[in-house]
Formats: sequence, structure tokens, C-alpha cells
Amino acid sequence: MKPMKLIGWGILVIVALVAVVFAIHNHGPYTLNFWPLPYQVAAPLYLIVLAALAIGFITGALASWVAGRSWRQLARRRRRENDALMRELDTLKADARRRALPAPQEAPELAVGSRGAVKDG
Repeated sequence: MKPMKLIGWGILVIVALVAVVFAIHNHGPYTLNFWPLPYQVAAPLYLIVLAALAIGFITGALASWVAGRSWRQLARRRRRENDALMRELDTLKADARRRALPAPQEAPELAVGSRGAVKDG
């Protein structure tokens, strides 16, 4: 296994252990107030924290996806241009091969002389 992959798995295990310990020690009910709104949510603290992390992750992923729109458009445009240039290059190579091949040699015409002898033309 590659060292960077091993380090990534190690960090993942540590984060998972921290999350499990956090969930075990913060399983009591907690009331979350949405201050200007008249809403309240009673849930274990670990669920509230995990929900906040998930919402933040999804929001960040959507923001980066929207921000990368121009780069994806540029990549699509460049891929189409590259495909067109590759087709043109293939056509030019085929034309060059056709020109480089020697022309087929014509068979010599045979002429029949007055005495019936065959002469090369």
C-alpha cells in the first residue's frame, strides 16, 4: 500500500474514533433554538453537530461545483477542439501516405508487328 494512502486511512480511523467518542459522551438531549424564528429542535448534541457538519460539507461542495462551471466549459470546448484537430491530423496523414505510395506501374502495351512478332511498345 502506498504511504500516502496509508496516512489517509490512519487519519480516517482517528477521525472516526473521535466522532464515536464524541457521540458516546454527548448523547443527552439538547434543545436548539432558531432565535428569530419560533422553532426549537430537541436532539442529542452529536446529531446536531453531525448535521451541521453535513450541511457545511454539502454547501461547500455545491459552491465549489458552481465556481468550477467556467473551467468545465473551457475543458469541454478544448476537448472538442482537440477532437477536431485529431480528425484533421488523421486526414492529413492518410493523404500523405497516399501521396508517398508509388503509383502502380502500367503494363507495357504489346504491339503485333507485320510479321506476327510481338514488340514492346
